[in-house]
Amino acid sequence: MILSSTGKPFKNKSGAVNAIRIGKLEGDPIEIEGGWGIAGISRNRDVICPGCGGIYHETTEKFNPDTDVNPSMLKLKKKYRDWGWQDVPPDATCGFGCIECPECGAMMAPDGKLRVV
Repeated sequence: MILSSTGKPFKNKSGAVNAIRIGKLEGDPIEIEGGWGIAGISRNRDVICPGCGGIYHETTEKFNPDTDVNPSMLKLKKKYRDWGWQDVPPDATCGFGCIECPECGAMMAPDGKLRVV
């Protein structure tokens, strides 16, 4: 059995295989182009709207699940930008209160955290 860096067994085989392939355990910080990432976690993850359940945004390389979100941590998916929808303003100073779902208008991070898959 292969354990993650937290000492728990991997939930699925692909997590263990990816950890072995890149030489790091899931959850370990790894250096990647443009910054740091987490082993076993892809850089851009889909963001779920807590209001309507739609997936219109994805995280950017600035996303950190351990801190409150700011607009620089997510972007509108290309499909919706191509439709002419407005992307999240990149102003990191406005905090998580100004990030809204383009479909239903709900706050994307009412408690400061994004719901990601």
